[in-house]
Amino acid sequence: MTLKDMRQATGVRTGDRQRTAFQLVACRFSLPYIALCAFLCADFPSPAEEIGAEAPVLIVNALEDESGGQLSAAAARGDARPPVMEAAPLRGAVIGSLRTDGDWDTLASWGATLVRHQIVCKGEGSANNRAVYATAWRRNFAKELDRLEETLRQAGERGMKVCIDQHSFPGGGRVKDLPEEEAWGRDARMFHDPFYADLFVESWTNLAARVAPWRDVIYGYGLMNEPRQETPSPEGLDLHTIQTRAARAIREIDPSTPIVVGSMHNDPGWFRKLQPLDLGNVIYEVHVYYPHNYTHQRILTPLETVENWPDPAKGWDKAFLRKSLAPVLDFQRRHGARMLVGEFSAVTWAPNAEGYIRDCIELFEEFGWDWCYHAYREARVWNVELESVRRGLGTDDFRPAADTPRKRALLNGLNGVFAPPGIAD
Repeated sequence: MTLKDMRQATGVRTGDRQRTAFQLVACRFSLPYIALCAFLCADFPSPAEEIGAEAPVLIVNALEDESGGQLSAAAARGDARPPVMEAAPLRGAVIGSLRTDGDWDTLASWGATLVRHQIVCKGEGSANNRAVYATAWRRNFAKELDRLEETLRQAGERGMKVCIDQHSFPGGGRVKDLPEEEAWGRDARMFHDPFYADLFVESWTNLAARVAPWRDVIYGYGLMNEPRQETPSPEGLDLHTIQTRAARAIREIDPSTPIVVGSMHNDPGWFRKLQPLDLGNVIYEVHVYYPHNYTHQRILTPLETVENWPDPAKGWDKAFLRKSLAPVLDFQRRHGARMLVGEFSAVTWAPNAEGYIRDCIELFEEFGWDWCYHAYREARVWNVELESVRRGLGTDDFRPAADTPRKRALLNGLNGVFAPPGIAD
């Protein structure tokens, strides 16, 4: 990725004098390191809609639900409540590659009962060369399954469940090499190319067969991480249909383990338009990064940006979060759905990030949602065991910290220490 690409990805024009964290790193490190930083931070969902704005109205196959996308009055007010769950939610964190038994022991000692394992796979060369790309994808996917099996073993030994997260898609999550006249360059290729849709379903078939011995450890099969289909696709290639195909392929092999699906981008607002899968035992996943300018400050905003939590002048507080999540809560109540917060976080340098984390967890617990903090010993910007010492993403911009306010907030949540419902809204 070039510096120009990064500026475009972060919404900063090439000629702007304001600098983002990406640009600062570009001045200090080589391009390979920049690409790594970009990858670590590329997990962000699209900027979330502001409160009061409707989710974008797009003509996308099979995304309307029977309510016509309208919230119930209770959910619109933000005061709807789900049915009481019989058991406490599962709580944990997103993981990348945990390298040692000690990494696992620490997470278990924190009280985690759930991990979300990221499968990150790529082909080779341009996806336009299908044969070469697919051969490499299958080879690399097999290696990812080796890594997944190790996660299942480690988690199982410690009584944790594993949500399997397909974090990347065959053909690419965002297409870069299309002719200019093509309109779907921001979509995943598989929503417009049946070859890669088939390869996606094939990958899930192979995965379900491979992990059969570990079914008692698996929380669910997370089909797509933050899927993006914002333009109409050919018949049979839309988001809902491909998720249904993959789910049915898994069900042929594993008839009982939950399937985990989400809305567009896993964004709360898109739950207004989410159509449930016509299958049993499905868990619905949402990611929470509201308000985006707070949770991702200095990454997708200029380095000089400082956003606060709460911010009365902007209306950012726990009540704001509650209202932001109203479409998800409404979906849960209408369909009797079990919910998973697959990701939520705020960057290490965000003022009062610990307060944001605490407010999120208290709402998730109130709603009866399972949740995973993003992330445990993965990208530095989210690591609760690091402190930011200056504005950047490099190794020298952080220092280890045995105790941080963010870590205390997370540990309290993992161990069920939080305010009763409705406190401090």
